[in-house]
Formats: sequence, C-alpha cells, structure tokens
Amino acid sequence: MADRDPDPTDGTDAPDGTNTPRGTDVEDATSATNATDVFDRVTHSTRVNVLRALASAHATDPTDPWLQYNELRDAVDVRDNGNFNYHLDELADFVVKTDAGYRLSRAGMELVSTIASGVLDTDYTWGPVDAPGTCPFCDDDVVLHYTDGKLHLTCGTPDHAMPLGAPPSLLETHPESDVVDKVALLEYQWSETTRQGVCTDCHGEHRLHSRDTRWNKRTGELLRPLDPTMPKGADQNHHDGVFVPEHTKLLSAGKPVKSSSSRLISGCLQAVTDGVIRADNGPQLTLPRGKQWIEIDLGKKARIHAVMVWHAPGSDRSYRDVIVQLSPNRNFGQKARTIFNNDIDNSSGVGRGLDPEWTEGPNGKLIEAGGLKARYVRLYSSGNSDNDRNHYTEVRVYGTTRLPQRDSEN
Repeated sequence: MADRDPDPTDGTDAPDGTNTPRGTDVEDATSATNATDVFDRVTHSTRVNVLRALASAHATDPTDPWLQYNELRDAVDVRDNGNFNYHLDELADFVVKTDAGYRLSRAGMELVSTIASGVLDTDYTWGPVDAPGTCPFCDDDVVLHYTDGKLHLTCGTPDHAMPLGAPPSLLETHPESDVVDKVALLEYQWSETTRQGVCTDCHGEHRLHSRDTRWNKRTGELLRPLDPTMPKGADQNHHDGVFVPEHTKLLSAGKPVKSSSSRLISGCLQAVTDGVIRADNGPQLTLPRGKQWIEIDLGKKARIHAVMVWHAPGSDRSYRDVIVQLSPNRNFGQKARTIFNNDIDNSSGVGRGLDPEWTEGPNGKLIEAGGLKARYVRLYSSGNSDNDRNHYTEVRVYGTTRLPQRDSEN
C-alpha cells in the first residue's frame, strides 16, 4: 500500500462529536483549547516525538522548517500509516499543514519549549554546586541545588532555601562555571518583569496580594510592612511587600559618614544621611572614578532590617559593582556580611554577586538585611552606565535597637 498523506481538509471526530480541521493554527482556531485537553493530547510518546522532530527541523533551518509527510513519519519511526495519521490528527492545533509540508504552530513551539526545558521532569536533580556569598540567616556557605522540581540557593537548612527560576535545560547546557552568571541574568530579567506588573510565567497581569502582618518563625517577632518616607514623585506603595519587626525605625538620620576618598568631586558626605531627596537637583555627593565606598556609623550595634539607596534619583542610570556590607566593627573583617552584590565578575575584588543592577528613579532601591547585627554600613560602587563617577543622594538604614526576647536570652 502506498503511503497516504493525510488530506488537510479532513476532520477529526473528537469524543464529544465536534469536528476540528487538521492544520488549523492555534491563532486561527475558533475556540480555545483548554489545558486539560492539551495535556491529554501529548501524553502519547508518538505525539511527543512528532513535536520534537518538527522542533529539530525548525532548529536546523528556521527559514525552512517544513517536513514532508514521509520525512516526518521516518523521523518518528512509525511504520503503520493509520496509526501515524491518527496521532497527527490529535496534534491538529500544534502542527500546521500546507503544500510545503508540516511545521509547528506557535502553540506547538511553546509546548515543545516547555517539554525541552525539563520543568516537567519531577525526578531531575542537579548539584549541589558552590555559589558565592553566605546564607543571610545563619552565615553558612551556600550552594545551588536543583531538587523537587526547583533550583534553590541554599545552605542546607530547608527554611533558609531561596527558590530560583532557572530550568534544568539551563543547568544541562552550560558549564558549571557559567551557571551562576546565567542564573543571575534570568533573575534580573524576571525581577524587572515582575516589577513592571507582568507575570513571568503567563505574561498576564501580575497581582501581589500582601498581608498586613506576618511572623518571624525564628524569633517570634510580629512583622509589619515597612513604611518608608518616599520622596516627591515616587510610588508611595512601591515597597509595600517588605515586612520588618513592628519596632523598626530609621537609624541613620544625621549619622556621620566617611568615604574611601578624601577628595570629593562635589557635595558633602553628611548630605547622604540628611533626609533630603530632590530628584531635580541631581546627586548630593559625587566621588571620584573607580571603586569607591561610603560608610555610615550608626553609633551603636542594632539589628538591621533594610537599607534604602538613592544614587541619582533624577536619572535613569544604573550603577556598577554595587555592594552593601554590614559589620559590627569598623574594620569590616570576618564578621562583615554582604547583603547586596551586583558585581558578577568580582572586578571590585570584594566577591562575586548574584544581585541584578537596577535603574535609578525616585523609588530608590530597598535592600532587605534580615535582622543582621551591625553598627557600620558600607556601600561600594564603581561608576555607572553614563560615566565612571560615583554618586549618592541618600542612604537610609532601618533597624531595631531593642533585641527580641528570644535573642536576648541567648
């Protein structure tokens, strides 16, 4: 019997009696395919192999992704024409048929991408692989470890693990030495997308529902949203999702500031903690080019819960090699802790970081500190996207000076 190329005008009778024309692209379908139906139709290995064969043809030559009927059947290695035709019928919304042959529809491409990413493989594991930095809760070293369907940055204690969005395909196709940088890039893209109100999974509107109170399971403290005083032109609710102990207050107002350079290009150091943010006046402090830092002395040790930074709120710059460290003593030795680091290549010599750069604006950058004990706050930078100088308008440090009961008992 000669091979039969299915007639693109034939219909496939579904169990519910409806008739769906083969070769209908998902964009032109008259009714949406629900999620249950999608998964039902790709549970058979033959259909998955059809999708993979067409995806391979597209990857080989995106300008000519078509496969003829015999080519597709041979690639899937199915000898029975009737059986093969049946499975093609079931993939109607995911495969386009024209005189040129068969190719994936947009929906088919999205489906293959999901399968190829490996996120559906619940048994996949990877790592652990050493990562830069330490755990913000216990100061132990951290690793990247993919298990239970998710990549985590973890010290090994389950409650301390931070979930990350990188799929198995990223981990499998890049050398371990490059994975940290690739994960950091994805996290930056996803955080910016979410900040703009777009869901990174479905690309619909991202709606965050926050509670008025939370509890710190380690200390038993009641947590409430941080309510910082925002400058004119800022989104007053921009940082609503950040929770801190109820007695948290601004600790840095009027505190002394020093810098790594004795030569200031413009402004004065005390402007950094004077509480004044005027986006239209430009930065209040300019330091020379290259790696520089400023340091705030809070006067006594406290538990630091958040640090807010405005480099140049009237601009759309991003600042390079920004590192924020907390230390209980002036020398920033072994007890110093890094709470933010976007120096992904360690060009500053302080250590590699996973945190993304951000675009300046009136909202500032809020960095959570997790209640670390410190007296000194040091902020590094090394130029910006416009020039090689370092600017500061305001830095605010929020914390508590009264230690939790459980903490004081230790």
